[in-house]
Amino acid sequence: MISSVLQTIPKEEKWVIQKYIERPLLVHGIKFDIRQWFMVTDWNPLTLYFYQDCYLRFGSRAFTLNDFDPSIHLCNNSIQKKFLSSQQFKNETSFAQGNMWTSSAF
Repeated sequence: MISSVLQTIPKEEKWVIQKYIERPLLVHGIKFDIRQWFMVTDWNPLTLYFYQDCYLRFGSRAFTLNDFDPSIHLCNNSIQKKFLSSQQFKNETSFAQGNMWTSSAF
């Protein structure tokens, strides 16, 4: 399936690909995402290079599908910085300074 999709994408364009995961893995009940860098040097054959280090970004509140507040579902730093100063949210994410972990902390 992915090879048929790759054939339709012009090589000159840049793309970001992601999918929302409805049942994500959780750390201490908090949703997280992994920021990982890689470089595609060729489509056929598909050739990837991964940067060894990555980091995890956490939401500010316990995960639930009953509330769609950004503090729960969006782990992006620019979204989470709005919630970092709230004492209520600090209690839920005290395990992750700045709502982030390095790959070695994970």
